[in-house]
Amino acid sequence: MSVLALSRLLLAQNRGDRLRLAGIAAGVAIGVLLTLLLWAGYTALAERSERSTWTDPDRQTGAVTHYDAEAGLADGEAAVARDVDYYRGQPITVLRITANPETTVQVPGVETVPAPGESFVSPALRTLIDSTPDDLLGDRYGTIVGTIGDTALAGPDSLVAVVGAEPAELHNLANVVTQLRGTAYATDNYQIVAIIGAIAVLVPVLVLLAVVTALGSAKRAERLATLRLIGATPRKLAVLSGGETAITSALGAAVGILAAWLLAPLAARVQVAGAQFFPDDLRAGPVATLVIALGIVVLAIGVAVIRAALTDVGPLGASRERREYPPRGWGLLPLGVGLAALTSVIAQVAPASLAGPLVLGGFVLTVLGLLIAGPLLTLWAARLAAPVVQRAVGVIAVGRIREHPRQTFRSVSGIVIAVFLASTFAGAATTVSNPDVAEGPEYLPASTLFIPLSITGPMDDPALLAQIDRLRHVKGVQAVVALGWSESEPSGLFLSAADAAALGHPVPTDGARISPEFATVPFAPTPTAMPTDLIATQLLVRTSDADATERVRTALPSIGIRTSYASSTRAEWIVGSAALTWAGEYAVLANLGILVATLISALSLAVSTIAGILDRRRVLGLLRLTGMPVRTLRGILTAEAALPLAGVLLAAAGLGWYAAWVIVSGLTEGRRHLDWPGPDYYLVLALSVALAALAILATFRTARTSTSVTATRFE
Repeated sequence: MSVLALSRLLLAQNRGDRLRLAGIAAGVAIGVLLTLLLWAGYTALAERSERSTWTDPDRQTGAVTHYDAEAGLADGEAAVARDVDYYRGQPITVLRITANPETTVQVPGVETVPAPGESFVSPALRTLIDSTPDDLLGDRYGTIVGTIGDTALAGPDSLVAVVGAEPAELHNLANVVTQLRGTAYATDNYQIVAIIGAIAVLVPVLVLLAVVTALGSAKRAERLATLRLIGATPRKLAVLSGGETAITSALGAAVGILAAWLLAPLAARVQVAGAQFFPDDLRAGPVATLVIALGIVVLAIGVAVIRAALTDVGPLGASRERREYPPRGWGLLPLGVGLAALTSVIAQVAPASLAGPLVLGGFVLTVLGLLIAGPLLTLWAARLAAPVVQRAVGVIAVGRIREHPRQTFRSVSGIVIAVFLASTFAGAATTVSNPDVAEGPEYLPASTLFIPLSITGPMDDPALLAQIDRLRHVKGVQAVVALGWSESEPSGLFLSAADAAALGHPVPTDGARISPEFATVPFAPTPTAMPTDLIATQLLVRTSDADATERVRTALPSIGIRTSYASSTRAEWIVGSAALTWAGEYAVLANLGILVATLISALSLAVSTIAGILDRRRVLGLLRLTGMPVRTLRGILTAEAALPLAGVLLAAAGLGWYAAWVIVSGLTEGRRHLDWPGPDYYLVLALSVALAALAILATFRTARTSTSVTATRFE
């Protein structure tokens, strides 16, 4: 018999077969879609880092020295100072630069080095400036002569300004560089965390692919047996199974490629490290798209061919369900190796240079090991439960699990992996400090503006007093206070009694001392005598509203006040300091991973349970013919899902937290530790259980219709 004739018999002949093939195509489409987005996102993180870190002089590979305005600059040099300005809490990256007219230093994204008083700004900042009064923002950056190109911006919402400065303005505040070039990753930790995040989202996708390719396996086994009866060889059956899967997988891959292209603008709105992506960042190139799509199609074909070859269908057919080979103890080996690799990092038995590879390899082996060891753990749980179950529901469910531990675990593997990943991400996220800007009469108001002075001098310097007086006349300013530092008493900062009273903290003496950490602790001025050698280091400004705060920031250059770094409110200073860690910047990967893993796991459970019903419709239908109520059948399905979940879920959660501890402590050399999870983690666990319950409930209708008397009659 020809392969074409056999293909006509094997391919979809009824509605059930067409739905099965549609399910395989949909699973492949989802796999291609998410894999393309993940690959593009991973490469985009490195490219985006290169587009944004060029503003940091400390990351330049060339010689970086301190700038002396009197020494001047060579033609191959430029003096640059990076700062973070704020507008209503939004950080604005500002690069102030000065260079000779003949300089060969190129600024990414702009045509030329801006002259003093001129600037180039990002499109998002230009839009913000155009929609804001000049005295609140626009006047800070001089005359805008152009916009920064997308090739030098992290994302479309990046707020960046390159401002030309006079040499004297940057004296002792800038670095001399020979180039401005970004780096792919600030540290290896960024790259490792990005890879772990991508792998964590990809694993549930692979689980889904494994589930959908097994749809209708029992029905296919019967059809393969029929083909064997009419003369088809095992080799032809394997080829036919691969061809059937190739057609549906290719169609699903095409849909996945199209969906990835169309959904890129939506996915680009996700903020990582404080910025969105450009849509093209999340569109994989032609070569990567082709390789990923072909890889997933080949993977699906390979699974189908191997399953067809291992089905062991003889010419007498397969009217009875075959028992699986029991899983062996070696299935625990990958999990054990992964945990050993993670433990070696915490125990510090390996060199520090190997911490990153060990964390990455250990995490991958732990995830895969959990999937490989799952059937064995499920079998052990069923054996432990067998002596204690009494009711028919439990007896049938435990018997089914003992005979088919792999198929049973496959149906709940998505939920297990989701709990593992949610625990890992939630544990890692506990290290991200959510700064609490304390309020109360003992603290400075959160809107108090801190102005660090770059030119320090005596507290009674006439020039400083004149600048303070001009600052007090800015609309909306309520108080301006100077803080001084004494070389004879360097343990604190000092302010006058009048200034302390202006801030709402009167003292009975002529002066007061405060803690240098006054931004994060109660202000609590201690009455004391004022030292005679005070040097003004910064100003504190109280304003009536947010507009007044921005007006003060904008007015500082025109008043003549030069700052060592950008002014910020107390709230901006606290929040900004916490946001500068890699854990804080990549916390969104945790939320994304939890969301994708949870949703895909629920889908996998529903598909697996429905597939199990369809594969066992004959057995379940015969049970109903003998008088088994539908509610008992529902109880069997629930028990088959609940037992492996109960047996593996706690282990998955514990392993997830252990992995999080190793990742956080190992990558930071013990500087960071886990904290107790917040309510969000328990909400995710409850959501996972609820989705599992809903997935099982969604299969009850299929269980009733597929095992009815009419359906069983035509089996």
